Amino acid sequence: MPAPAVPTASAPTPPALTPPTPPREVITGLARDLLTTARRAGPGLPTGLFLVPEKDGARRARLVGQYAAEPALPVVDAPPPMPYHAIPRRPPAWVAAVARAVRAVRAETAGSPGTAVVPVVRTTSSPVLARGADWGPPVTTPGFRAAPGDALDASGGRGPCLFPGEGLDGPKARALADALD
Repeated sequence: MPAPAVPTASAPTPPALTPPTPPREVITGLARDLLTTARRAGPGLPTGLFLVPEKDGARRARLVGQYAAEPALPVVDAPPPMPYHAIPRRPPAWVAAVARAVRAVRAETAGSPGTAVVPVVRTTSSPVLARGADWGPPVTTPGFRAAPGDALDASGGRGPCLFPGEGLDGPKARALADALD
């Protein structure tokens, strides 16, 4: 009697390897999904997309896959650029310069010169609020004084976001009231 045939196992064919999705597409896709969900949940809810504080678009793309002219950028209502001015040792007025640059990119990308942004103005560099991170040198009241008004002018009508709110002590709150008066 002949020996029974031994089944031979053939190696499974490996699936075709697909190249990884570029970070830009991942970030843009995620942003679009989140914006769609937010708009479904709250029609008319203003949407934004925080922008990493890196002027060089190629460097920002390498770091986090985010471009200033990102395809998702034109679909948000007002992106808040986050130029943490104290960390790179820039003056608070730099916030307005970054906001103007982002507005210019949005105007070019979206085709609307009235496109608004919400500049983020740092109110403090307190290590307590920064939870040990280096938020740069102290944000003084004289240095802070003009930043909210400059950011408001640069925002296109949306106004600034002051971060963190706990940094608005009495003198900075008075400076804010004076700047926005």
